Parts: sequence; structure tokens; C-alpha cells
Amino acid sequence: MQIVFYQQKLVDMKKYVLFLISALLISLGSFATPGHGCHGSHSSHGGGHSFSFGHSSSHYHSSYHYHSHHYSRDRSNNYNSYNYNRNTRNGAPRYSLSQVHEFNVGLGSLTYMDGVDSNKCYCATKPAFNFSYKYFLSRTIGIGIGGSIQSLGGNNIVTGSEPSYNFTAMNTTVAADMTIIYLSQKYVQLYGSVAVGVSHYTETDVYANNTSQTIEKNVAAVQVSPLGLRVGGALGLFAELGYGYRGIISGGLSIHIR
Repeated sequence: MQIVFYQQKLVDMKKYVLFLISALLISLGSFATPGHGCHGSHSSHGGGHSFSFGHSSSHYHSSYHYHSHHYSRDRSNNYNSYNYNRNTRNGAPRYSLSQVHEFNVGLGSLTYMDGVDSNKCYCATKPAFNFSYKYFLSRTIGIGIGGSIQSLGGNNIVTGSEPSYNFTAMNTTVAADMTIIYLSQKYVQLYGSVAVGVSHYTETDVYANNTSQTIEKNVAAVQVSPLGLRVGGALGLFAELGYGYRGIISGGLSIHIR
């Protein structure tokens, strides 16, 4: 009987020790850091005890993902806000022409060739056909090359003993061009331009006795247009006021390619 009694005491003591160990481990698990968890389970089925321990990082990853997402979104919002403020002036969005290719074709009238000689009547002169290509280095400056072809004609005014004649002429110009943007929005640009180059002038004079002579010369060509307006998107229209080989009034079709 005493042997059975001591065996029963030994079993009870073993259960008591296991219970204390289980309680101690559960207490330690409750003090674990948020990034690491300690999980324990106590089961008394069949007189057995089992424990399981694991490291859980789901809370850590979730918290990291949440803060990382908000940090990235804040940086993105700040960057977009910076770009918006940088691309606005007085609250109105600005449209950047930087790295835009511009092709212009049009007509101009009242060119400086129309009255180059006060002894002639340029009564058969046609509008100048103007063309240009520009590349915008920045949002405000564009450089390029252009030209003009103009057919002129008329007759001279007799002064003294000079014989009268009819004349036809062709003026061909090639010039380098620089444009400065004053105001740029998506569908409206206000600008000014200066062009400097050379014109090749050819004139044929036909006299009353059916004799003729041809005059050829190269002259400096200049166009100063302090005011220009372009309206439209990729395809637009432009008009300019200035003085030179393109004319006092000129305008036409404009194409933008990015």
C-alpha cells in the first residue's frame, strides 16, 4: 500500500511541476515584444501536456507596410505639389514647350522688299511664303532656321531721262531664328522672335524696246517680330506683327511634335 501511495504522490508531484512550468512559460509569453510572439498551449487530454512556440512577424510586416505606404504616398504628394507649384504662375497652369519641335508655314505681306526702291511701283508683288523649323531648348527659348520666298513685280517711275521698264523679281531668304516665350499655356502661347540671315535677290528688267537686263545681289535679311500669338495644341495657328523679310503682318499653320 505504501508503494502505491508513494507512486500516486510522485504522479501528483509531476503534474504539479508541469503545471508550474506551463504557467511560467505563459507568463513569459505575455511579456514578449510586439514583433515576436511566444505561443503556448496546455492540453490535458490523455494526461499529456503540449507546448508550441513560434515567432510571428505578421504584425511587424503589417505595420511596416502601412507606414511605408503612407510615407511613399506623402512623398509622392509632396513631389506632385512641388511640380504643380513650379509649373504654375499666379495660379494658372503653365505649358512647357521644352524639347518641342515646331514647324511653321504661312504667308506675309508688306515685306521690306516691297519698297526697297522708291523709284519703283511694286504693284504686282505677291505675299511672301514663309517657313521655319524651331526646337525649344527650354520652356522659354527656341532656336531654329527658316526662310522666305517672295515674287515681286511692277514698273519704275520715270525720273528725268531714265527709260521706263517693267520688272519681275524673286527674293529668296534663309535665316537663323530665335524665339522667346512670354507666356505659355496649353492652348495659347505669346512670344517674340528675331531672325538674321541673307537674301538672294534676282531682278529682270524689260524695257519698251524689248531689251532687258538682269540684276542679282545678296543682301542682309532681318526679321524682328516683337509680338506673336499661337493658338492650338499639336496643330495650331499663329500670327505675328513685325518688320523684315517675312512681312509686317504674317501668319499661318503651326505644328508641334514632342
